[in-house]
Amino acid sequence: MARNLATTRTVVPTTVSFSNSVLFNGTSDYITVPDNNVYSYATNSALSISVWVNPATLSQPTDEGSGYVHFLSKLDSGQNEWTFRMYSTGNSEDRNNRMSFYMFALAGGLGDGAYVEDKVIPGERMHFVATVDASKNIKLYKNGALRDVFLASALTLANGTAPVRIGRGASSAGSSYFNGSINGVKMWGRVLSEAEVKD
Repeated sequence: MARNLATTRTVVPTTVSFSNSVLFNGTSDYITVPDNNVYSYATNSALSISVWVNPATLSQPTDEGSGYVHFLSKLDSGQNEWTFRMYSTGNSEDRNNRMSFYMFALAGGLGDGAYVEDKVIPGERMHFVATVDASKNIKLYKNGALRDVFLASALTLANGTAPVRIGRGASSAGSSYFNGSINGVKMWGRVLSEAEVKD
């Protein structure tokens, strides 16, 4: 059962695991994990991130850009690295039900990523794992199955200073907040195997 998040909290990065299920209200709730080299692809030229997500709605109340919301990210102005995002119903890019993972150069702009466009059902938990290897192959798994691969060869990936935010995107005005529950956030400075993802 998810618990409500009453106020914004900061978590000390003594671990790369966030396992409690938290319900985010979509307008102001989020968790901040201070920057740490272990959360950056550039530290080991490898990264794996696991997250369980359960959207409460397909029309997120505070989306951004073309109509998407970040639900787990390491983004800030000039310090962009990676993000998981969900596109809201009615987005301007006709990407309804798209769940995706993107990598960025620090300056931001267009990122490279992998995505899944299965029908999303509010209240249904989904497990996503994104991995990025030394060749910049981005793999996205949903519920243990590999669903998409994209080579981000043109991006220069660097270690930035943005914190990890659970439940929102960057700290800038107009940033999106996620409405739903998130748990099981884990990060590794290596690439998980397909067998590890299924486990």
